Amino acid sequence: MCEQTILLGSGNLNREAGLAAMEELREQFLQSLREDRLDAIASYWILERIPHVFAGNLKAYIDWKFRLSRPLEVDNSAVLLVGSAAAGISLNPNKNFKPFDVNSDIDVAIVSDHFFRIGWHALVNLRSKRYSLSPAAQQVISDHRERLIYWGTLATDRITQIFPFGKKLQEAISPLSRVKPTDGRSIKVRIYRDHESLRAYQINCLAELRDSTLGAK
Repeated sequence: MCEQTILLGSGNLNREAGLAAMEELREQFLQSLREDRLDAIASYWILERIPHVFAGNLKAYIDWKFRLSRPLEVDNSAVLLVGSAAAGISLNPNKNFKPFDVNSDIDVAIVSDHFFRIGWHALVNLRSKRYSLSPAAQQVISDHRERLIYWGTLATDRITQIFPFGKKLQEAISPLSRVKPTDGRSIKVRIYRDHESLRAYQINCLAELRDSTLGAK
């Protein structure tokens, strides 16, 4: 049910076939959303699969993860792709299951208690300094204080500069925008305290998606 890996724009399929394949993928996901347990959906579609963007190539996915895990000195199993790059369609309730396409970002989860603790302390120690940041950055920091920290996650992409590991993270991410299949794409990273936090966050997002799309089950 979850092994559909056809990419829009593939040279092996015409546009009509590609659109039909993505519509089929959408219907498969909706069926899963209606019928399966949320923790199982998180596994099938996000956490325990070869990401859609890798088109079934497990070796390429593992090698790609090593390009990120090695410079960050984390275990390779701590790096996962999430979001539409994993599932093949957007899981954002506001995007109406938009298919993963040439303009889609790459969302990466890195599980690291070490980086999470450093980032959390950096946020706490900002204190009044946060008011010197841009309004957008201040909003992101407020979102961390009010919601994201509760879920054990740090959204690094818009406030990379405030984290002590920000430069190291950026230097690790940058080369991945020049290698297939993520070349030319924006790569966004979230840090999770542990695997339990990562799974809980994904399940909560799926619960919100189910409620907004199908009504509470």
